[in-house]
Amino acid sequence: MESVFGALLHGCTNNLVHLNLSRNQFSGKKSSHKDLIVPVSIKKFFSTAIFLRTLDLSHNRLPTDALKAILLGLACNESASNLRINLSSNEFRSNGAAVLELCLADIRCVSGLDLSDNGLDMDLIQVIGAIAKNKSIKYLSIGRNFNNIKAK
Repeated sequence: MESVFGALLHGCTNNLVHLNLSRNQFSGKKSSHKDLIVPVSIKKFFSTAIFLRTLDLSHNRLPTDALKAILLGLACNESASNLRINLSSNEFRSNGAAVLELCLADIRCVSGLDLSDNGLDMDLIQVIGAIAKNKSIKYLSIGRNFNNIKAK
């Protein structure tokens, strides 16, 4: 999936309205420290995609570094608006929740966000705090994140 963004960057930043990359694998090369190498083209694409309105990255098992690159790119994008993002079923868990908490408050172009079925459990509290600081999100889906919490 990471090779797609380089091609999109060179030809689709001014025209692309809908991007559906759901159910794809992010293979990614690993560095000598076993960290994932995320291409710079991901952040650059999202910082320049001005007409993008829907982004579907569900069921991808996105690594946290790729998630961070996407969100930071969107935070840099001053021209885009009214973007709906589907990040459901990526199994973000605690590491993804930390990235979401760090980045979501600064993204002004997102109007809808689907974070359902990511295993966020108790970490969802911090994510909701970041979403509360974001004034542009009008639609939010956070269902199926409480699977490991026992009923009291």
